[in-house]
Amino acid sequence: MKILSVLAVLSLLFLGQSCTQNTNNKNSEKMSDTAKIEHYTFELSDKVTRKKVTFKNRYAVHVDLYDKIDVIPFNKLATFFKDNLK
Repeated sequence: MKILSVLAVLSLLFLGQSCTQNTNNKNSEKMSDTAKIEHYTFELSDKVTRKKVTFKNRYAVHVDLYDKIDVIPFNKLATFFKDNLK
């Protein structure tokens, strides 16, 4: 009787794990689909233009990696990471 109880508990544990993994896979697929769609809480007006906004911090060096690739100091970044990531 004890062995039967242990087998029943183990089978329920494995069954629960497999169902949970299946649900997680479905949720991640749904999230990746919705990540491609932009969501807004209100309708966008034609009077408003959408453009990239950058906030600059006066205490930090700001490097915009998306717009001006010719001003990024790649050699300084490479030496910094080479020296500090050992």
